[in-house]
Amino acid sequence: MAYEFRMKSLVHFSDTDMAGIMHFSRYFIYMEKAEHEFFRSLKLKLHENKIDEMYGWPRVDAKCNYIAPLNYDDEMEIHLEVINKGEKSLTYKFTFSKLTPEGSVVTAVGSLKTVFVTKNLSENIFMSCVMPAEINNKIEQSPT
Repeated sequence: MAYEFRMKSLVHFSDTDMAGIMHFSRYFIYMEKAEHEFFRSLKLKLHENKIDEMYGWPRVDAKCNYIAPLNYDDEMEIHLEVINKGEKSLTYKFTFSKLTPEGSVVTAVGSLKTVFVTKNLSENIFMSCVMPAEINNKIEQSPT
């Protein structure tokens, strides 16, 4: 079972503000990208939209604390860690680090809490429910 995932990316021009610093809102985009790649690495889907079934993971809490700037063309690493696993929810911690030849520097720490929901298509309502065994059996809470 997995509880962490790491991905690297460059800070793209479209991620930055007029000063060339990564815009605060883009950290949330990268949190979602890391979450998606984490699920993909486990051969799982974050969202399914079939004729008779729809499920997903809406966010119920999102935070980010900024420590140091990331600039255009910086190489960064996003470290995802599952810090809480409930029957219906997952809470992730994201640590953003700037990668340099001398080492890495933490630039931001964020979190997302997500809840597993399914949509009753006949009534057109989303309802939280226990995550399926296929997901539950592949993801665990971090031991730290």
